[in-house]
Amino acid sequence: MEKTFLIILSIVIFASCDRKDECESVFPAPPTIAISIVDNEGKSLIGEENTYKPSEIMLSRNGQEIELEFIEFQGNTSIGLNYGSMQSMADYDFRLRANETDILNLTINEYDGDCFNYKRVDSFKLNGEEISSETTSYIIQK
Repeated sequence: MEKTFLIILSIVIFASCDRKDECESVFPAPPTIAISIVDNEGKSLIGEENTYKPSEIMLSRNGQEIELEFIEFQGNTSIGLNYGSMQSMADYDFRLRANETDILNLTINEYDGDCFNYKRVDSFKLNGEEISSETTSYIIQK
């Protein structure tokens, strides 16, 4: 009986160590999405020489500004948004330029993973209209 118990205990310890080692080599994806703003032909409208200048674009709520990152890729600029500290289903002022502010509302949920919990945007709304995406990239057409 004692040998059976020791064998079972060894298997449990070995299995848990194997899982721990597996999780140590996995890094969680940061809670980020990409936002593109394009015209009706799909051309980017973000850029210092375009309609929406990165220096004017701002996301805020109750006076607290959310940091945005601007990413250039193949001549197009998109916005990188880390939503990790954002409040789910809250309205954020998305100022695109001095005279144009939209309302951004994200539904953010946390899920259990095998090695860690992660957050995901389940709904992306701009001015109350849902913009769907099957990836972590959202396209706003202006």
